Amino acid sequence: MKKFRFMLCVVVLVLGVAAVPGFSGTIDFEGMPQSYWFYGGQQNFGNYWAGVDFGPESTILEDQVYGYNSAGYPAHSGHAVLFSITLPYITATFDTPVDFVSLWYTANSDFVIDAYDASNNLLGSVSGANNYGTNSFLQYTSSSSNIKWISMHDSGNYFTIDDFTAPFVSGLPSSVPEPGTMMLLGSGLVGLVGFGRKRFQI
Repeated sequence: MKKFRFMLCVVVLVLGVAAVPGFSGTIDFEGMPQSYWFYGGQQNFGNYWAGVDFGPESTILEDQVYGYNSAGYPAHSGHAVLFSITLPYITATFDTPVDFVSLWYTANSDFVIDAYDASNNLLGSVSGANNYGTNSFLQYTSSSSNIKWISMHDSGNYFTIDDFTAPFVSGLPSSVPEPGTMMLLGSGLVGLVGFGRKRFQI
């Protein structure tokens, strides 16, 4: 019985390290290095956020920096929004396929989310109308949980995105351990400590 309990703790510990993909989280694009700002470096930030890779020209508009039209393209929360340097679209590719993607957008024309599976087949699209000067919520859902990547676009480079949410996206930088992983890892460690304590008491 003791051996079984020990093996169970080890399994939980291994799962915590290797198998937990994360949890549904929201990326608000706040606190990013200035090299990723449009008025700072214009460097594509790619997989800066855990669980998703943005591209090909993803940058940040910060309303604390002169040049950002925050009245026309306000942030839904905080001070920062997602923006494309020159292209009329932004892609987001997930580490693990997801069943929904939601966001808040501002656009000076119709705005569209196109969803694709891992074989680059178009799963479907959802669109929202011109809403210059405010924010609108938009979500695409797949009952098959097979959204591997999306393209977010309008008719020109006149849109911003904020509060991007999807499963397996932690809302934390890639270098920070995800809370779901840390909880499972911690429970495994607690179990091992308890096993060791009982063993030494015998």
